Formats: sequence, C-alpha cells, structure tokens
Amino acid sequence: MPTHKQQRPSGTAGMRCRSLATLLLTHAIVLAPAAGADPITVARYSTIDPQPTEAQRDPLQAKVTLSFPKGIKTVGQALQAALRDSGYRLAPSAAADPAREAVLALPLPTVHREFGPMALRSILTTLVGPAYRLVEDPWHRLVSFERCGPSGSSVDHDQTVEEGH
Repeated sequence: MPTHKQQRPSGTAGMRCRSLATLLLTHAIVLAPAAGADPITVARYSTIDPQPTEAQRDPLQAKVTLSFPKGIKTVGQALQAALRDSGYRLAPSAAADPAREAVLALPLPTVHREFGPMALRSILTTLVGPAYRLVEDPWHRLVSFERCGPSGSSVDHDQTVEEGH
C-alpha cells in the first residue's frame, strides 16, 4: 500500500503560505472585539453589546422561573432539579458539611414549589434556609452548603446542639 508524505512548501511558495498565515492572524487579532468594545449596529435603530451577559459570566446569577412537579418531595431533589440546566451540580456528600445531609432530606415546603423570576443563587439559598451558607466551587462547578452559627458565621463541625434548648 503506498504511503503519502505531506510535503512542506519550499522556496517562494513556502514564504507565501507563511506570509498569508501571518496576514490572516494579524487581521483576526485586529478585527476581534476588544473588551469594552462599542455596541454593534444590527439594524437602523438597534444595537447589541458584544459582551457576555451577567448570566453567561456567572450562571448562578441567571434569572430563572422554576415550578417543581409533585414528584419532587425533598429539598435535595429540588436543589438537583434547580441546578439541572445551570452547568453546576451538588458537591458529593463526602466533600460536604455532614450537617448538609439533614437539610437535603427535609420535605420540600409547599411555598418553595414555585420561584421566579429570580437569580438561581437566591433560589438555592432560599431552598436550604438561613441556617446554611452557600459554598461555590466555580472551578469544578460545584455547589454545597455549610451550617451557619447564630450570627451567620460558619459553625465548627464538632460543635453539637442539644435539641429542645
């Protein structure tokens, strides 16, 4: 079976290819929209801003409207459903505050079956309540929650709370 070797252009043809590539690259850099670029006119009286939206830069800031179906029974299931199209997911239990599992197992309150339009981050914090603080890992696109103390600060995980006091 014959083998084909790709030959590199040599001489003037090689110089033209390299010059053309350099020229195209230079034009691509010059024509690329710069940060803070001016709006682009798309119609006589319409312009668009060639920047990502706030929701594109921070998916948890996206304004969403959610209505949880009857099949979603717990706070944990509601969190999973809320995160479904965001690109984020709930951190594994092994990497989370042990107290988080208790709130995830709670029944979803009827008042929490419908949200929006509001920021996804607000929905997540509302679902778990004021006793937990949202923890975000934008690198891995994970979210979790850690228990807060009475003043809103994080609680030492070894600290126990007696029920009824």
